[in-house]
Amino acid sequence: MYCKICGASSTEGSNYCGHDGASLIESIPRLNVKKNQSTFCPSCGEKTGEQQNYCGACGASALTYDASNEPIRETTTKDDQIHERAFVRPRFQVSYLKKALIPAVIAFAFMLVLNIFAYQYAGSTFTDLFEDRLSAGGIQTATYTGDRIDDDMPKPDQLFGFSDMVMNSHLITPTYHLSSDATDPYSEENNTYEGKLHISFTFVIYILIPMLALFVGGLFAGRKQPHSSVMERLYLALSIGGIYGIILALFSLFSGFSYDVNMAKDAFHLKLDIHASYSFIKSLFIGLTVGTVLTFIGMLFSINYRQFTKQLSDTVPFGEVIHQAFSTFVRGIVIMSVIMMIAVLVLKDNLSDFIDFLPVDYLSDQSALLVAAAGTQAGSILLNLAHLVPLHIDNLLTKDTSLTFSIFGGLKGDELAELLGDFIETPFYLYFVFLLPIALFIWSGYKMKTARQGSLQNLAIYSIIYAILIGFMAYLTQMNFNLEDSKHDDPLNSFVGFSIFGSFIRAFIFSYIFAYVGGYIAKRKGY
Repeated sequence: MYCKICGASSTEGSNYCGHDGASLIESIPRLNVKKNQSTFCPSCGEKTGEQQNYCGACGASALTYDASNEPIRETTTKDDQIHERAFVRPRFQVSYLKKALIPAVIAFAFMLVLNIFAYQYAGSTFTDLFEDRLSAGGIQTATYTGDRIDDDMPKPDQLFGFSDMVMNSHLITPTYHLSSDATDPYSEENNTYEGKLHISFTFVIYILIPMLALFVGGLFAGRKQPHSSVMERLYLALSIGGIYGIILALFSLFSGFSYDVNMAKDAFHLKLDIHASYSFIKSLFIGLTVGTVLTFIGMLFSINYRQFTKQLSDTVPFGEVIHQAFSTFVRGIVIMSVIMMIAVLVLKDNLSDFIDFLPVDYLSDQSALLVAAAGTQAGSILLNLAHLVPLHIDNLLTKDTSLTFSIFGGLKGDELAELLGDFIETPFYLYFVFLLPIALFIWSGYKMKTARQGSLQNLAIYSIIYAILIGFMAYLTQMNFNLEDSKHDDPLNSFVGFSIFGSFIRAFIFSYIFAYVGGYIAKRKGY
């Protein structure tokens, strides 16, 4: 049964269309009869009397039908509603979990293989980074006392191992706990120390590892279910993401670093405990969300690899809106990353001198990795700057320093900003960077209007989806160090990055305004 107004399919027995509310019942008009005013029979032409209901010659009726005075109901729908396809949601079944098991295992195994290669390059970087921070927290004092007790004191394993690389590629960072109790008879002091360190930092390029693995898992699952509907594929992707998240959460229980020493010699005594832990709940949540999204994209790619999100326009409500929001984000991050890769390639020698001061100096000796890692990281930062979101730099070089950098405002803050301002100049071309997302917004608004999905409600949904993606990118580029220990009254916090909420608000406002401009242009052209 199909609606005669919008064409949407409805279940048998329905009285009204579930899409636009139009009546599906065939209305039978009520007809009245009245006396024919003619004095001659309309059938044979013989004269009839005024009181006769039938012709006396041929028997034809002398009455005529008169339609009732009921007004005809006019049912209209907006263009946006007409082009939203009917969407039937099937029920979730246990069979989806059975079908998702093998693709989830394949995705996780492929992710482990990719991380093996990545760890060969990144392991030393993160180890140096964590060791420097832990040394600042008192580990040197503890190990020095241990050396005085016994020269054969067991050496700790690497602070950043393969399992840490796996977790870090999923944006899950560890929390290090350190406690030591050392007794030195010469100083007659009992040195105790307790500290907790949390480091939140990752290279954007490493997130591509689980993304690629989950994409392959989704591609495999999509090829196994070629005739499934979009909702069935979404349920299957949700099942794969759930299984992947459970495996990742279990993997987090065996990840991290542990070093426990309890030694005594003569009057010397040392008890040292260092361990790192990962959040089980966070691992489960990230595995579920990232796994669902990437496997679903892989399934769409298996249907039509040229326009894998474009097909949503004809299959789900707000499909064109979702497609345009995702496409705008991907185009923006790719263009920004390519621009910054070219810039890094040109300025590689100057950048290498600067990197030597950071705990990632090994990058300066590897040109390809330097260009890829620095280019994607800088491109992600530049994308947020293009939305006029200020970059915050708090307590990085010295304590109680707060700096902000924006495209039009430049570097602002305390006296340190004035000092660094003499060395840091905003390039002239950077002022035009914000024009790129504006152009993408206008184009998306234009395309949504031509697809009859350019209403104010659709623009709001488009802006919300895009703002969420930009907020995720702001989270991805954050660098945060937090150290709490018994030797300092106040915790030491260092932060470099963007405010997630600020990025969300600015991205929402800009995308909504300029997408509306694009829709207005399309409207002026007759769409």
